[in-house]
Amino acid sequence: MVHLLNATGVKVKNGDVLPVPNPEWEPIEDDMVFEIALPSIKEAYYASPDATGHKAVKVEAAGSNLFKITVPKGTVEKYGIVYLK
Repeated sequence: MVHLLNATGVKVKNGDVLPVPNPEWEPIEDDMVFEIALPSIKEAYYASPDATGHKAVKVEAAGSNLFKITVPKGTVEKYGIVYLK
């Protein structure tokens, strides 16, 4: 599992008490891309408590036991998890 948090636009100062009341969640303007080392990936999807169901993510081999994961723009609103099985 890979946890993703959209903190774009959230403005906090050192010492602020979290969670901040009424945070603004600015949209993420590009695909989110990361690489992860795993022996294999047979299934991958994104899920969030902010939305129903699962959303597809793209998985590409990037080397021996290395995978490039692409979460499409517009998928992550606030918080979610990429499940890799």
